[in-house]
Amino acid sequence: MDPTSTDRPSTSDPVRVTRRRLLIGAAWTSPVIMLATGVPAAASSLTATLEFTEATYLGTACGTVDGVTVLALDEASQPVAGAAVAVTLSDGYTFEGGDTTFAGTTDAAGAMALPAIVVPAEGGATILTATAGVLQATATLSADPVSPLVEQFRDGPSYSTTDMPTTLTVLGAGYSLDAAGQLYYGANPVGGATGIVSADALFAPAAGAAEVGTISSDGTYRRYRDGGLDQTITGVAAGSVALGSDYWYVPGGEVIYRGTGTGVAAAAADAVIGSAARWAGVVTPGGQHVQLRNDAVFGTATGSLPAGTQPLGPNYWLTPGGELRQRGRAAAIDTGVTSATALNNGSANYVFYVVDTGSTATHRNWDGSGWSPQRTVPVGSVSVGAGYTLSPAGELYHDGLLRGAGPYTSVAGDNNGSANWADAFLPPTCPVAA
Repeated sequence: MDPTSTDRPSTSDPVRVTRRRLLIGAAWTSPVIMLATGVPAAASSLTATLEFTEATYLGTACGTVDGVTVLALDEASQPVAGAAVAVTLSDGYTFEGGDTTFAGTTDAAGAMALPAIVVPAEGGATILTATAGVLQATATLSADPVSPLVEQFRDGPSYSTTDMPTTLTVLGAGYSLDAAGQLYYGANPVGGATGIVSADALFAPAAGAAEVGTISSDGTYRRYRDGGLDQTITGVAAGSVALGSDYWYVPGGEVIYRGTGTGVAAAAADAVIGSAARWAGVVTPGGQHVQLRNDAVFGTATGSLPAGTQPLGPNYWLTPGGELRQRGRAAAIDTGVTSATALNNGSANYVFYVVDTGSTATHRNWDGSGWSPQRTVPVGSVSVGAGYTLSPAGELYHDGLLRGAGPYTSVAGDNNGSANWADAFLPPTCPVAA
């Protein structure tokens, strides 16, 4: 064809792709985002675009965010219909139904409306990402979280709930510890109690006080009573484990009582507070069971215990084979025991335990001379102290009765001399529809 000709192709000529159609097609199918415009090189280029209608969206934890829309525009900022667009979510955000990806096409206005976005209980900020070929658009979605809780139980029923600022490990007696090593008493961070690498809390039943022994990364032991600093000792060996509110030890090394060596090495140990003394039960690296009263040896059991035996306060221990035993008692208290905890309520040493066959599970306690009634609990439950058990689903039971649906991730039970208490941590959780 003569380049100067003004003849137009006839309708019988093959169909030709117009420049506008070619450019739009390139925006969605070719690996090139910048589009040529047919104007001199010195002129600006135009690009097809993909964008959310808002740069930022706000949601509510456990709620939904509606009305999020993606727009596809061509190089002339005109809507593109039929463009295939995919949007992805992350950080716990999902579309209704649970998917994290939604794919669809734009309508005649170049818009694709997204399904409702479900906000997780943890809230937080996330990035919405839309893609169409090589084009990409992002927007921010954020929401405040549901407050985590510590729920306190007294003799079974729920007694109180406290909003907490962060995820915690419950220590018991009202104390908890966050991942950064900050100690809390109730909802309040304890001043100066930071950098903690080990902690163990107990009620002192005779005084009705809540105590916790802590070891910080700088080798300092501190004891707190009812949230206030009560004692400080420096020079604690690296790797030491807090044991109750008075002892600590390096596994395999000597048990220390308030800075004084006891002369007893521990493979494992457990402590309680009695009415007139502090007590610990120790299994030595050689397999002996030793009873400590304050800083002195009070008694040593004859015979050697199997490796891995766990002491339970000063009077009991649990073998790896599931035998629950008591100092001075020839026969086992019970067999098939899968978990156990001990406490002193100021008048007696108790052990609470679960027997689990894999098809049935029961919970009971022993006070040194007799058993409580046997209670059925869910298979896989563990004893968390003071008559409380935690099911694999995170439910809290007391004496075989469901007391809290949770799901709780950290629980500790103890007795303050007048009642059985449990502290249970409930992470950010959305309510379950009835």
